Amino acid sequence: MIPRTALWLLALLCTLPAQAGLLLSASRVIYPADARERHLEIVNTSPYPVLVQAWVDDGESHSATALGDSPFVALPAVLRLEPSARHTIRLLYNGQALPQDRESLFWLNLLAIPPDASQQAFGEHLTISLQTQIKLLWRPHGLGAPQQLAQQQRFSLSAAGNTLCWRNPTAHYVTLAELHLQGQAPLPGQMLAPFATSCQALTHNAPRTSRVEARLVDDRGALHEFQRPLQPDA
Repeated sequence: MIPRTALWLLALLCTLPAQAGLLLSASRVIYPADARERHLEIVNTSPYPVLVQAWVDDGESHSATALGDSPFVALPAVLRLEPSARHTIRLLYNGQALPQDRESLFWLNLLAIPPDASQQAFGEHLTISLQTQIKLLWRPHGLGAPQQLAQQQRFSLSAAGNTLCWRNPTAHYVTLAELHLQGQAPLPGQMLAPFATSCQALTHNAPRTSRVEARLVDDRGALHEFQRPLQPDA
């Protein structure tokens, strides 16, 4: 019997436009504190074999040789993937101490390196290395239900009324795909760390009766629309 993951990947491959790169089974990895390991399926959508390098870093490093103090290991670190072939990347936590009162953010990097153009003819096509980076969130126990994150977000106007401030009072990283205050131009989406605040300038002053409309990205990468009233001045 074909595993469900394999069926899902095959179905997705059939609906995607033809393009080179890696297809991932998830847009982010959630790593519970008690998990022994986590898995990510990857598929080579290129018409040629690629060499894939996998590593985890803090988002500041720019190569697999600059891993810093990342407490996560991606296995295999290097593999060859034939066209349309799939493979499972294993992610393991080495037990390094991390904060227990909030999530910790890391990044899984996947670099797909095409074969040397001098060894294989690709006609008019340009072959380049493609790097994919997705979030890896380490989640301790007892942080509260992620399903309640939208209603816990707080928004307020500055005293002058020309700056919108967003406060995340939770222990989770929260990503909003878009932020919109009634009567204003949409503000770009962003990710906010636990217990952090971010303020953005508005195109013009806004009334304090305005409501904030936003779209929150959940653990599966799905979008959830919600509205929140403005709180007292920031």
